[in-house]
Amino acid sequence: MQPNVFIVLASLFSVLAYLFLGYGVARHEFIPLIAASGALFLFYGLGASLPAFRPGKRAIFWLSFGFRGLFLFSLPVLSDDFWRFYLDGNLTLQGINPFETKPAELDYSIIQNGEYLQNTVLPNLNSTGYYSAYPPVLQYLFASAVFVGGKIQGFSLILKIILLLSDMILLIVLYRLCRLLNKPETLAGLYMLNPLVILETANLHMESLAVLGMAICWLLYSQGKRGLSGLVGAFAVQVKLLPLLLLPFLIRNSSVKKITPFALAFIVASWVLALPFLDLYFWVNLFESLNLYFKTFEFNGSFYYLIREVGFWIKGYNIIQITGSVMPYILFSILLFIWFKAKPEKMPYTLLFVFTLYYFPASIVHPWYIIPILFFSLFTTYR
Repeated sequence: MQPNVFIVLASLFSVLAYLFLGYGVARHEFIPLIAASGALFLFYGLGASLPAFRPGKRAIFWLSFGFRGLFLFSLPVLSDDFWRFYLDGNLTLQGINPFETKPAELDYSIIQNGEYLQNTVLPNLNSTGYYSAYPPVLQYLFASAVFVGGKIQGFSLILKIILLLSDMILLIVLYRLCRLLNKPETLAGLYMLNPLVILETANLHMESLAVLGMAICWLLYSQGKRGLSGLVGAFAVQVKLLPLLLLPFLIRNSSVKKITPFALAFIVASWVLALPFLDLYFWVNLFESLNLYFKTFEFNGSFYYLIREVGFWIKGYNIIQITGSVMPYILFSILLFIWFKAKPEKMPYTLLFVFTLYYFPASIVHPWYIIPILFFSLFTTYR
């Protein structure tokens, strides 16, 4: 089969599969869900593994834009997190701190659109008893999407447009990072056309936005624009806290003179971005919500499940409270050792290993969590 013919046929079949996953399947319908997803990964895998079938830069742009655009008018079907996003956006827009209030404890009678929030949004939440765990930048995005979009359908559309535009910017940044690291620019397609990235972005998960922040932060720091890099680093961390893992390795071999503008910009920007939400409750309640991920929730863990089984064997009960308290210290010690041993020329490999290592002992690993790992893998020989 000629390369162009393969790309056209694979693209057409992918369009049908994405439309089906966006508009024609429910989360509990496993067989059609896995069949459509499997077909997407088959086409993607063939294009990724066979250089002759790999699309060029222009095709990567149009396919990335087109596949993502298919989902603009669908509500997310593979995750219900977006309902909490919508509630947080409404609260922030009305001057109510989402880090101070649990959805189950709200008095909806005194809130604008309270009846809609109570009768339509609240029943769809998976976290009515918890404070928000979404950092300030996301709260601003949620509030903006509510302000422009109104009800849930418009809210979803605005957020998807934001993520679509951010991914188009990311594509440009990926090309520049490839040139910086002497890698083929078409490697950007391995990220932009990966069905995991497309599907999870369509379901309004923000990992791709965090990847954009990390990519720009990395690029600017490598270009010597360290103050700007610090500003973007603060943005990335306040989209998802995980980019904090990147920053120590970014400055690993820099002098104090080089680190200072980066650190000052990062600290000031972080404080300014968080300022509207800052009070005692912000830190206490945010920590309480994050604590759930380490000491309560369990889903798709890897090594954690082995540790848990050992706990059942020795203690006779689930030791998640113990592992949740101990593992962060063990992980920190390992990361500190890696930091001391890191070599600048191996930075992509180091970051890939660090971000992967972070999830090995985790008790909860949703599919979209590994999108940053995919990003760092682009610049290594690992797939």
